[in-house]
Amino acid sequence: MTPDINRTNMKIILLTALLFCFFGNHDEAQNKNKMDVKTFIQEFIAAGNAYDTKRYLDMWQKDAVLEDKSIKQVYKGQEGVKKYFEKYFVKYKTQTRLIKLNVINDHQAHIDVQFTSYNQTGTFDFIFKDGKIASAIADFK
Repeated sequence: MTPDINRTNMKIILLTALLFCFFGNHDEAQNKNKMDVKTFIQEFIAAGNAYDTKRYLDMWQKDAVLEDKSIKQVYKGQEGVKKYFEKYFVKYKTQTRLIKLNVINDHQAHIDVQFTSYNQTGTFDFIFKDGKIASAIADFK
């Protein structure tokens, strides 16, 4: 009888270890894939303030969409985002200051910002996909 109990116990221990490994790694992998939105936004603003077009564009999906409600324009893809960035930020040496960050979840965020060259405030609503901006709605006051 003792050998059967030991085999049963051994099966339970092995099964528990396998389940722990599977679910433990699964949770760890999910956490690794979670986006640190606060850090991302800080880096986004830093890239913009440095007028680093390459770094700025690397933060956007290739097929991203940027809608600027204040000028009623939609910019599609990285080329469209590049035109927007160069026209309104690089050309006018616009510096952006983060006023408020509202992380909705690891796929969405809202920011309130102030622009130095225009002396005005605005907002961005972001949707993220795979650690990059998939879409953004900008609105300036």
